[in-house]
Amino acid sequence: MRDIGKIGVPDGILSTKEALDPDEVAVMRTVPVLGAEIIRHQKERVDGTGYPDGLSGDAISGPAKILASCEAYDSMVSGERAERPQMADERARAVLLRQAGRAFDEKLVWLFFNKVLQEPKPTVAGLHRWPVS
Repeated sequence: MRDIGKIGVPDGILSTKEALDPDEVAVMRTVPVLGAEIIRHQKERVDGTGYPDGLSGDAISGPAKILASCEAYDSMVSGERAERPQMADERARAVLLRQAGRAFDEKLVWLFFNKVLQEPKPTVAGLHRWPVS
C-alpha cells in the first residue's frame, strides 16, 4: 500500500533504468499525494452516500473505486472484521453485485469478476445484464 500512488505514474517512468529527468522526477513526487487521495476516498460510494467527502460517480477516482471493490471483497471472504463473520466466496460476490451501482462502480465490479476472480458469469439470477467488453 505504501506506493499505491504509483498507479497514476506512466509505465515508461516506472520501468526506466536510467536517471529520471526533472519532469519525470516531478511526476514521481506526486506519488504520495495520489496515494493519499486513493486511500482517503476508498470509502466513498458511487451513489454519494460514502465518506469522508460524500463524493459520487466520476468525482471518485478510478483507483479509489478499484480499491473499494477489492477491499470489500477481501474483508468479506477473509473474515477479518470482528463485527461480521467470514462469508463464502459466492455470497461475497452476490453482495458486490447487489451493491454495484450503489456502493461500487458497476463496470469495475464486472472487471473484478472477469479479470481478478476470473468468473465471467456470476450465478446471481438477473444480475448479468451489465457485460464488460
